[in-house]
Amino acid sequence: MNLHRSVAKHRGIACIKALLPSNTLVWTKKIRAKMKTTILVNEQLGKEGWMFLRFWAADISPHPIGFSDDVMEIQESLKRKARLPRQVQEEVA
Repeated sequence: MNLHRSVAKHRGIACIKALLPSNTLVWTKKIRAKMKTTILVNEQLGKEGWMFLRFWAADISPHPIGFSDDVMEIQESLKRKARLPRQVQEEVA
């Protein structure tokens, strides 16, 4: 993942330096480390059988009501899937 491009695109700015004008290299290193940790946590939770959803404030804040509706829809879908026999779950996935 290109950190500069993905963060800048998500924030709607031209480049990461515009978002982090001072200590850009330090912050870039810190963000990369956090991204790696997030990936490791995701993998570990998945291995332990956890189903999880991760949302960022930037995704929620523009449309909180619509977003909460989406989360409720996802939750209902997961509940329905959990009630299905294991073989059917694998076919649906």
